[in-house]
Amino acid sequence: MPTAHDERADLMGAEEVMRPTESSVRTGTPDGGKKVCFLFSGQGSQYRQMGRELYDGVAAFRGFMDALDLIVCQETGRSLLPELYGEQWRRSDPFDQTGITHPALYMLQLSLARTLMAQGVRADAVLGSSLGEYVAAVVAGAVDGDAMMRAIVRSARSIEQDCEPGAMLSVLAPRQIYDDEPWIRDATSFVSSYQTNHFVIAGPLNLIKAARDHWDGADVVSVLLPVSHAFHSESMNLCVDSLQDIFGKLSIEKPRTPFYSSLLGGRVDALSVAHFLRVGREPIRFVEALNNLMGEPDSEYDFIDLGPSGSLAGIVKQYLPADEKDRSFALLSLFANPRDQYERLMARNLSRGRF
Repeated sequence: MPTAHDERADLMGAEEVMRPTESSVRTGTPDGGKKVCFLFSGQGSQYRQMGRELYDGVAAFRGFMDALDLIVCQETGRSLLPELYGEQWRRSDPFDQTGITHPALYMLQLSLARTLMAQGVRADAVLGSSLGEYVAAVVAGAVDGDAMMRAIVRSARSIEQDCEPGAMLSVLAPRQIYDDEPWIRDATSFVSSYQTNHFVIAGPLNLIKAARDHWDGADVVSVLLPVSHAFHSESMNLCVDSLQDIFGKLSIEKPRTPFYSSLLGGRVDALSVAHFLRVGREPIRFVEALNNLMGEPDSEYDFIDLGPSGSLAGIVKQYLPADEKDRSFALLSLFANPRDQYERLMARNLSRGRF
């Protein structure tokens, strides 16, 4: 690990100078440029070492990550960074413990957004999926980022304490095969359908594995997501009282940047504690929210996916014209060096007159 907490005083001082205040970041696009939408993803997109090259090579990103990690330390008594960037970890190593992955996903995506904003890349709209809605709310100026960091750490602890373990399955097939199997349909929860031949379900681990084995026998491709709980299922209701107390302490304002919600499938002009309580318990309507965003007047956006897997950028590409796929850009993925992607993004935005 390149940074220890006792080495962070200088970084923190520099970070205070360069850190953008989300609520004060200007929106609006220079003449001739497309607008920008930031995308934020949720549980299942994470992996060990995500963003490591940026942490090692981009001082701003490292400063933002360190600052958020200090809050994690205050809440838990230990740094999260060794779980992310410890030399012993490979990207393929298991990374599914909610108490770690919940705050890690939030830290990573908010730090990426702050890094881009510090460089002048500003969001004209935000769209979050699942846990990504919490990051989107911060970037939109509706909630303080540090306060939300504390809420994410505490909510992850509550989920681990109050909710039964579970699983989620990504299936590359039409939803009809789910509806045609009552023993699967009635015992699990339908989470989302991202494309005609792609859906996700959640439920108890034994039932999710049984569904996977059943569809394997029919040559249907499915993948267990790296999660330890059945997010977006009834099992999440077990922690609603504690989450009410946690999110109830947040000061929530009206978003200053257009906020599109995968919970409600469209634009939301006012957020609330009730909204945050529903985010991890109800189905994801990402495609519906995306279509509503793209259907707005003057809605020619470039999309920047700040999630670790780049999966949302891939979904967005499916809804763009064939000659405009490059309007959807993934900053991170398992298959590209994020430092190279970051430099490509900076060069691309400069060439388009973004800043």
